[in-house]
Amino acid sequence: MRLQPLTADNMEQVRIWRNQVPQTLRTPYLLTAEQQAEYYRKVICNRESHTRYFALIQNVPTQVGTHDTAPVERFVGYGGIEGIQWETRIGELSLLIGPEYRRRGYGKRAVSCILAHAWDVLGLETVYAECYECGAPEFWRTIAKQHRAETTTLPRRKYWDGQYWDSLYITFTPQIPEPGPERDAHGVAWISIPQGDYISDYPN
Repeated sequence: MRLQPLTADNMEQVRIWRNQVPQTLRTPYLLTAEQQAEYYRKVICNRESHTRYFALIQNVPTQVGTHDTAPVERFVGYGGIEGIQWETRIGELSLLIGPEYRRRGYGKRAVSCILAHAWDVLGLETVYAECYECGAPEFWRTIAKQHRAETTTLPRRKYWDGQYWDSLYITFTPQIPEPGPERDAHGVAWISIPQGDYISDYPN
């Protein structure tokens, strides 16, 4: 998996994915195409903003009939760090995987890639994430365990479907690498390349 700059077309696809899962969102309303385009211009394209989002690109196996063919690069999700506080070197991790690409391990790879960027490129010392219990808490509990992150529960953080839901709050910090190639929680060795993307020895 690799990170690459988002395009306007990517952002419209993100809007469609996002509007399908309102129970996971902090913003309590769905977005129009015009609102998303404005966000892209004012935040994503603004190098002075406190947000760094990327397109998540993955080689995805394809199938013709009953035969597998060579993997094809696909835009499988959207993620990055927002709310960056440069003085305290902290930011919030955000992630959205397209529905057709879920349960393939891409979310876990994306978190590793985003955290590597946060530590090695942005120079952050703390990254946090919040997941509502009405969202995908089991995924994030698995992520927290794999990255040896600290977790806590915040009460009554989301009103959805007629009730209040708690949230899982996760705090990530850089881990001391073991001898040899630096590897993430999956045992993946990451190599920095000039564009700030990451490639790995993980089978794509």
